[in-house]
Amino acid sequence: MLFLFVVMIVNVTVSENDLLSIWAFGIGMLNWKNESNHSTIAALDKAIEICATRNGLSSVYEKICEMGKAEISARVDPS
Repeated sequence: MLFLFVVMIVNVTVSENDLLSIWAFGIGMLNWKNESNHSTIAALDKAIEICATRNGLSSVYEKICEMGKAEISARVDPS
């Protein structure tokens, strides 16, 4: 369900507060310590980055990094 939401936010018009709220909700629902959540965290991060760029919100990425330092570091291991 969250993955579907991630895909949908890429193409909508939103405010900075909307994107920060989405990130807060996402990191509240997901656990960076659980490797199975890493791909969803990375997808949410990327979707927010794309959406912020499309909406001209340049400071969003810096703010989500402050909100979820561990989550930003969660990356999918391709092996």
